[in-house]
Amino acid sequence: MMKPVFQLLPDEFVSKTEFFDYKKPISEAFESIKKNGAVVVMKDNDYYGIVDDRAIARNSLLKLPSGYALGKVARPLHYLDSSYDIEKAATLFYKSSSKALPFATKGRITGIVHRMDILKALLSLHALSQFKVNEGMSAPVETIDENATLTQAHEQMKRSKVNRLIVMDNSRPYGVLTSRGIMLFGMVGRQRQEKTRKSLNPDTMKVRDICDRRVNSIEHDGGIDGALRSMIGNRTSALLVTRSGKPVGVITARDILELFVRNAQERRSRIVISGLDEDTKEYEDELNTYFKDFAERIDKFHAIKVGFIAANVKRLKPRLYEVRIRIGLPNMGAISAHDTGYTLESTVNGAIDRAYKEVKVKKEMMLYTRKV
Repeated sequence: MMKPVFQLLPDEFVSKTEFFDYKKPISEAFESIKKNGAVVVMKDNDYYGIVDDRAIARNSLLKLPSGYALGKVARPLHYLDSSYDIEKAATLFYKSSSKALPFATKGRITGIVHRMDILKALLSLHALSQFKVNEGMSAPVETIDENATLTQAHEQMKRSKVNRLIVMDNSRPYGVLTSRGIMLFGMVGRQRQEKTRKSLNPDTMKVRDICDRRVNSIEHDGGIDGALRSMIGNRTSALLVTRSGKPVGVITARDILELFVRNAQERRSRIVISGLDEDTKEYEDELNTYFKDFAERIDKFHAIKVGFIAANVKRLKPRLYEVRIRIGLPNMGAISAHDTGYTLESTVNGAIDRAYKEVKVKKEMMLYTRKV
């Protein structure tokens, strides 16, 4: 069992950033987001939210007018302060799925903390040295053909709820397309339009023309420390996971944070539920029961056991829920499933049903591989 990490956030983890009024257009913040990773949005001199490249790409940058206000894409994420240690900060980064979080001094936002600095801390503390890549990776790999258009790639990202796609040339990895890459494309397109009145067309632009040709990879049986070193050294948040040179999954910064959160504290349960608000918190015990029953069903499969279940509950609207779950299968990676619905119970059950089908597919593939 990993020892808890209680080191407080060092002052050098706090980086400078720029502050923008929530009414300011997104176009005015592009350069700052590119430089600093994120900007802080204010309203009437009070903290309103944070905007990073991922938030912009998520909100259909390719179609947003240049005057679209920052406040419409800002996320009101909880801020860090001097009371946070590495463990608590890593947990907040995991729950927020953000690349940067605001930092406050005496209740006033003074800068931001980058997720990469938290990863550096986990590496220096050897917090995950006992784990292998295949214990934290996500599978299968989300891919797209090199000849697909940028619009198609953007829609696939939204549909699959991922921030990157592995671009394939037939059966070979050709490059990586990320939400940041889409943001930069949109920014260049807008700048070109302002100068020449001609814009780059995402409906005809091929992903091969804008993807990053560097495909950083790691073998499935490599150590998490090795994955962290590669991410930090290459300034990337994801690695392609291979087995004998063939793609079998992806391990991301969020996957590593999830692995840390699951093992940072002694837990009686292998189930972690995040995202519950004041209204849904009262159902936590009931949700735990659903997921425990689900884990027991999976455990009955031959040679397949559940290592963990991580569930995130999100209220999209007052009467609309989204439930996302990840199931870790030791030595087999992890699978993901999600569902949306108008009641929490039906949405949880829908996500569980989808996950169960994915596990069955995983089992059948395993059996087929053994026969071959």
